Amino acid sequence: KGDFEGDDEYRRQLSVNGLDAMGELLIPKISVDLPIMHGAGQDVLEHAAGHLAGTSLPVGGKNTRAVITGHSNLKGATLFTRLGELEKGDPFYIKVMDATLAYRVNDIRIVSPTDTKVLKIRKGRDEVTLLTCTGQGNTLRLLVTGERNSMPDQAPLPGDAPSDTKQAIVISLIVMAGVLIIGFAACRSRDVFGRHVGGHGNGSR
Repeated sequence: KGDFEGDDEYRRQLSVNGLDAMGELLIPKISVDLPIMHGAGQDVLEHAAGHLAGTSLPVGGKNTRAVITGHSNLKGATLFTRLGELEKGDPFYIKVMDATLAYRVNDIRIVSPTDTKVLKIRKGRDEVTLLTCTGQGNTLRLLVTGERNSMPDQAPLPGDAPSDTKQAIVISLIVMAGVLIIGFAACRSRDVFGRHVGGHGNGSR
């Protein structure tokens, strides 16, 4: 297997019933709800988020930094396309082995693909970094890092986290457009019906 996919021993870790999914990533602000798969091979990243083999497993704990990667601007799939909309303080969540871990964004940076020093574990920290390609020709990497927060005192529960306002606006616009179309069609129907009634009335005189 390639460097991004890990070996068989790695793929058995956090594997339930032999499945490749090790957890689930939730980012309420940008409507991300994706399985986290073992490795970051192309076959994984076409439909899910991938755990970068060689980084900490996404189970939390001091002196850990898991790296979760996903594609941006992939035709037919949103994935990490909106990752750049996150701001410091925004929460995201990892569900793993019946536990939900909350993280708040504390660092956002754009680096070159060779700048791996920024992914090192920081002593005493429990962090997760979300990684995607950015820049012209996807030549740079966007890193959004969050630090573990306890729930519900430091971070809200997933259901209470700020939701995706953009998606809500889009849905509202779609609903409004539907109402207007139905209303317009109803008006047209009444207008046509009125003309027919008027026509019959004129013919009977």
